[in-house]
Amino acid sequence: MRVRRDVFAETVRFSPRCAPAIDTVSSLSMFDLIIIGAGPAGLTAAIVAGRARARVLVLESGPRIGRKLLASGGGRCNLTNTLPADEFVARFGRQGRFMLPSLEELGSAALRDFLAELGVPTHAPDGRRVFPVDHRSRSVLDALVSEVVRLGVEVRTGYRATDVLVAEGTVTGVRAGDEDLPSQAVLLATGGCGYPALGGDRSGQELAARCGHGLASSHPGMVPLVVRESWPGRCRRHTVGGAVVRVRRPGKRRIEGRGDLIFTRVGLAGPVILDLAREITPLLETADEIPLELELTGRSTDDWRAALTGARQNRCRTAIRDWLHREGGVGASLAIALPEQAEVPPDRPVIDLSNRAISALSEVLARVTLTVTGHAGWSAAMVMRGGVRLKDVRPETLESRRVSGLFLAGEVLDLDGPCGGFNLQWAFASGHRAGSAAVARIREG
Repeated sequence: MRVRRDVFAETVRFSPRCAPAIDTVSSLSMFDLIIIGAGPAGLTAAIVAGRARARVLVLESGPRIGRKLLASGGGRCNLTNTLPADEFVARFGRQGRFMLPSLEELGSAALRDFLAELGVPTHAPDGRRVFPVDHRSRSVLDALVSEVVRLGVEVRTGYRATDVLVAEGTVTGVRAGDEDLPSQAVLLATGGCGYPALGGDRSGQELAARCGHGLASSHPGMVPLVVRESWPGRCRRHTVGGAVVRVRRPGKRRIEGRGDLIFTRVGLAGPVILDLAREITPLLETADEIPLELELTGRSTDDWRAALTGARQNRCRTAIRDWLHREGGVGASLAIALPEQAEVPPDRPVIDLSNRAISALSEVLARVTLTVTGHAGWSAAMVMRGGVRLKDVRPETLESRRVSGLFLAGEVLDLDGPCGGFNLQWAFASGHRAGSAAVARIREG
């Protein structure tokens, strides 16, 4: 591969401490496949097509490739999980079965083999979530890039595709700026709107819409929530393990999750909240507030009433905040905030609690309600809810039903899953399937 060092010397970096940016020059005037987007879906498709000796060009609008991949999992890169395919797709909701052909080609085990072949061994320390052994997303990106370079795939950074060129219902190439790039097939792997500072935007949806695709409304997913109440801000150093969080709406399906919960300055975060946010952010489009029930202590109202009544009968003179923390296992900050929500002074001795106070406190300890009024926005969103509607895409090949030779993969499509490696697995699998299908179409061509 010939690299123009005179022009791109400042951007060609393969240091393990840098996210690499690649720019190469091809003498070919016609590409077999142009991939728009250099995230995990786009890079995987490039590798599949490159191994099939296709002439591949990857266009990345940002200055560097893989910036969102580097940030995934807090830099630890939760790649996939060990759930069987049927349970995996169920986590994506009613549209999850769309993913099955892609998962049949590159499921969890096959993805781990693919990465091992690239020099990235993986493990599942909790038996479920799969990470690189070194827990470094940079290792994954470096391995993908090294294979792309080895295969001679051309990657141009700082190139924004402005249009997909179509003639008589068939792809003919891509327009980038004032340059038309001919190609037999095009793959949209642009990702979604999350993390705009790392390149997230609506460009892929806009390109698909110009090709006649419908779009499902997009909302931030996996995003912290904002609540009206102020007391969570006083508990932000405390994480609640195994919290149960639910949304009840009259006549509507109950939304519920269990997992670690983190209090923030203005609301709630943590895995259980990030998962539920996918369901809650669309509701905030039509509702000013969403009531949220939280079970933070793992004990029922009756359990707490019996424990508090017993402590009072034993003439316990300890302040309720200290008793809750030492005897009840409640975090120190919550041991102050929760009695306040029950209108019980946290410094009141247990012996002085009335039956009414014990009942009120027991109910709050078992279940407390907060009011969601907003979310942290796209800047904090890990995934996008919504995207290109699936009805216009063939699940077997991920080729457009609207335009021949146009393929779509990853987050640009209207599919999103919870925390735990679901979304990265979909990105890799869909990129692999789309790359394979594009090559097959070109050969049939």
